[in-house]
Amino acid sequence: MPGFPVLSQLLHFLLYPRFIRSLSEIDTRFHVDDTCNGCGICNQVCPADNIRIIDNKPVWQHHCLFCLACINLCPKEAIQLEEKHRNKRRYHNPSVPLKKLIQIQSAFDSPSDQYYG
Repeated sequence: MPGFPVLSQLLHFLLYPRFIRSLSEIDTRFHVDDTCNGCGICNQVCPADNIRIIDNKPVWQHHCLFCLACINLCPKEAIQLEEKHRNKRRYHNPSVPLKKLIQIQSAFDSPSDQYYG
């Protein structure tokens, strides 16, 4: 299949920029409910440095990587991805303690530079 790499490159050229643009808007689908206690864990675990805590609530800065760490690690399950996900189960790898995730994240001086230059 000698034509496959060309087709693959063409599809990448046509679709990848649209995909990346859609990620910059994906966090507009997140919202926080009244159970949020302003703990800031979402801000601490975000690898893109995409969340600011303003008035004790997370505010997304529109450069989300869609890793869902903020949703899955919120101790109050206050962050939702659209209303239909409100009562969905959250995932946390039991072999990686939250404290370790925060230590790893804080090791980066400016995490957003790693992804967005």
